[in-house]
Amino acid sequence: MIRSWPLMAVICGTLALGCADTSRAMTSSNSALEVGSFLDGAMPSRSQSWWSGFDDETMNELIGMARRHSASTSAARPLNAVPVEIGVAAAYVSLRVQAFSLTYLENARSAATRQLQLIIASNPEHDDFIKELVGRKTRADDAIRKIRAQREIHIAFLAAQCGMSEAALTDVIGAALADRTRTLPKFLAPVPRALPEALLANRDDVNLAAALYGIDSAAALADAIEATDASSERAANDEAQAAPLGHSLYLAIVAQARNEVSEALQRLQSQSDITNAAYNRMRDANAEFEAAKKRRDRGEMSEVQLMEDFLGLLQHLQMVAVANGDLAVAWIALFARLGTGTSIDGSPASRSALLDALPKVSQKTRDPRDSKEP
Repeated sequence: MIRSWPLMAVICGTLALGCADTSRAMTSSNSALEVGSFLDGAMPSRSQSWWSGFDDETMNELIGMARRHSASTSAARPLNAVPVEIGVAAAYVSLRVQAFSLTYLENARSAATRQLQLIIASNPEHDDFIKELVGRKTRADDAIRKIRAQREIHIAFLAAQCGMSEAALTDVIGAALADRTRTLPKFLAPVPRALPEALLANRDDVNLAAALYGIDSAAALADAIEATDASSERAANDEAQAAPLGHSLYLAIVAQARNEVSEALQRLQSQSDITNAAYNRMRDANAEFEAAKKRRDRGEMSEVQLMEDFLGLLQHLQMVAVANGDLAVAWIALFARLGTGTSIDGSPASRSALLDALPKVSQKTRDPRDSKEP
């Protein structure tokens, strides 16, 4: 019986923590945070940097160190260089996802090892399933090795960005990577369906163009940005071509910026759907595993069969962790397109300005498996 197997208790403990993390991941989408005056929220009545929306102290600390190191270096950064805040936030999220993935893969490898022991002890007539289990262990070993290699790359990148040794960096992030009870970084806001065009004024290229031609961006940027729409993009280009010289250059830059933000918003919305669908599949797999444990206790299912359900659940947990990480990166990519000057403003006055006109994406999950497209 599994009750006599100490490893199972350890794995189930990890499983419970993973389910708790993914559950909190979904409820966080109902919390509120205002970003540049377009999302409702209850935040202190002062502007904060966009990354504070992830409510992750370690991320805040890393970005602070990277900004100080960047400011202290004499070498000028290329104009097209990725802002340090963007790179550091994305690398940190990746490290956190890799930590969860390693836990699930290591537990899956242990479960496959247990299955292999049970199958060999039963002296089966055929060795097909033994070969399958050996293959699973090999694939798990390969995946673990690749993730660990990727982790070393991200650690080296963060150490360089923060201007410290890898050992010193590990001291900073070690607790966050080791704590599986801690949720992955999640932006504490609903995914917006649209954004006010005025946010483009946070971009350096739009600001520079406006200054060159004496244009008041606050008055010129008055529309809403929705997910990518080819017809609206063509209309913006037509408007730019028809405008007087100077204004046409400004409008062309705004059109490009608008398109980039629109694409980033579309990716964010799509990733939100993918994450919700992954969570729902994990929840179903967890229910199946709980039912399988009861069947095992009644003697209706063998331990080997139970391990099959458990391995499937671990796979779904890993998929949820990856999806949550991709969702966090999609938020980071959106801010990269909006401009790193975008701030989080929770003051009551700014909350009411544009909120009513900007509907949020429905929280109802659209499962890709239900798509009617071929």
